[in-house]
Amino acid sequence: MEVPKQKQVQGNKEAGCDLGLIHAAVLSDGNNHFIVTGRELRSLQRYRNKKLKELQKLIGRKKPDSNKRQKLILCKRRFLEKLERRIEYLLHTISKMVTDWCVENHIKALYIGTPDGVQKNTKKKKKTRKEIRQQLSNWSFGQLIEKITYKLKLRGVKVQLVEESYTSGTCPSCGEFSKQWNRNFHCPCGAKGHRDLVGAVNILDKSINKQFKKNRELPKIEDTKYRRVLLTPIVPHNGAKRAVA
Repeated sequence: MEVPKQKQVQGNKEAGCDLGLIHAAVLSDGNNHFIVTGRELRSLQRYRNKKLKELQKLIGRKKPDSNKRQKLILCKRRFLEKLERRIEYLLHTISKMVTDWCVENHIKALYIGTPDGVQKNTKKKKKTRKEIRQQLSNWSFGQLIEKITYKLKLRGVKVQLVEESYTSGTCPSCGEFSKQWNRNFHCPCGAKGHRDLVGAVNILDKSINKQFKKNRELPKIEDTKYRRVLLTPIVPHNGAKRAVA
């Protein structure tokens, strides 16, 4: 089937994108900012891990080659297929929101921070909790980057991956790095803002200037759009509500 060519982006603006667990995608072109929450996606991944643990315990208690064991294995396979469809739907929705924002703001080049170093370094840190390592291993950033790249390419937008070290902790105002402990950004110089927005702004600055520049304004909340992704509820014939991917 021939796919009609989509309208190409007209403009020369550039933007940075910070991917994360709580906020799936945070974008900024320096003036306009956009946040897509990833709480629904994270909730599905947590539920998948919990249910798999329960099913694995039940399967382990059954005798090999028994009918009950085979039924549990089939139940596990169907459960994973269902969850994967829902996760795939959320990833497509998030990537479409990112694409629509880039088209609306005439973004011609998008720089996406890659958290590869974050995942590798967590195994070396003794103080890293098991739960954090599990969250990072479930991070679907690879699939999300692939979908964003594919959709933006159809619009004529260039996507470039950027190593994101120190982007969430470096202050745009004074240029100094400080360890951040929550979603709110606080710098000893007095600058305050949204941690993930600061990361997106710094990814853009690092990509364009090859370094972090000082005396930049922190992103303002009034210039930020916030979107939440949910599974679409439908009402079957029996009147009970359910969610589908």
